Amino acid sequence: MSSSADHSALVNAILADCGSLPGVVIGANASGRAVYMSATGRRFRVPYGWPHAKGGGPDLLAVVAPLGRMVALECKTGEATTTKAQRECHAALRAVGVAVHVVRSVEQARAALLAVVDQAGELAEVAAGLGDDERRVLLAIARRLAIGRKAYGPLDVQGDRRDWRSEGAEELLDGCVYLACEAMRRP
Repeated sequence: MSSSADHSALVNAILADCGSLPGVVIGANASGRAVYMSATGRRFRVPYGWPHAKGGGPDLLAVVAPLGRMVALECKTGEATTTKAQRECHAALRAVGVAVHVVRSVEQARAALLAVVDQAGELAEVAAGLGDDERRVLLAIARRLAIGRKAYGPLDVQGDRRDWRSEGAEELLDGCVYLACEAMRRP
């Protein structure tokens, strides 16, 4: 059984450790409802934190350089599991490109953040070493991925059960048809 003190200790330990990582800006996402009293004595509640519509917001939010990728960390201790509101919030965040991780230790949080730092750094390093035309090709591929994300949601290579080889072959054949049609159109 875990307590809110255990949870707070984990959140604070992650903030202390991961706040010193190069290229990472991290902060707590305090959320809840504040109770205020008006001059006439009427009490009202004001939600704070993000997102506050349904609750379930992650405990920590981080932004990772060099590409400004947002990472959400949900901290759990003991046997605690994510709530329905948290799972819904995590799905909504993933749908817009936020990396979401449920962590139970400082080491897990550090590993999640460093994986994003390493991935972003490697992408920037590869792009920096390309020529102008090569960067344009890379950008064209990235734009196609963005179109696919908008139409179908985030790419999940492991979770998607499509037959990638068949999908690729069909797309290549479609491309051949389009190019042949264009060639026939020109004199």
